[in-house]
Amino acid sequence: MIESLLIGTLSSFIASIIFISALYYIRPKIDISPFIARSKNEEGKTTYKWKIVNKQRRKVINLKAEIHILRTYNIPDGKGSDSKKIELKRNEIFCLAPYNKAEDAMNFDFRFITYEDIESLWEDKGGRCIRLQVSATDAFSNFTKIFTKLYYKKRFSIKEGVHLAGSSLDVG
Repeated sequence: MIESLLIGTLSSFIASIIFISALYYIRPKIDISPFIARSKNEEGKTTYKWKIVNKQRRKVINLKAEIHILRTYNIPDGKGSDSKKIELKRNEIFCLAPYNKAEDAMNFDFRFITYEDIESLWEDKGGRCIRLQVSATDAFSNFTKIFTKLYYKKRFSIKEGVHLAGSSLDVG
């Protein structure tokens, strides 16, 4: 009696671990462009854009993005930091379509846009960088993952032009 109860409990526990482990690998997969695209909009205003691409074959839902200019500095017992949040035109997306290599359409990518002059706010000296964080949830497993991209130098990070269509992360 006790033996069968222990076997049942142990097998249920092992099955749960296997199931959770399998779902753990079904998480969002997003690529973030290594470049910030600088261009002018229809009104002649300078815009800065960060591109993300859904790289999995399932929808990604509840995407939220935040961009900060970070500054670190020395304090007596270590390092301190502060940040300035960059306002985005739109910082949430409800859904990104699944990645489809054959269809290279623009349904599985998105560009976050700001009108703030990040070049004047971002001083290109030690301890300064831009951090983009994107939170995304897999539509099937409901697991969420946070993706982070740091941009350290203006001259290597900001490119004049627009991000290429589809899965490319380059600026042309």
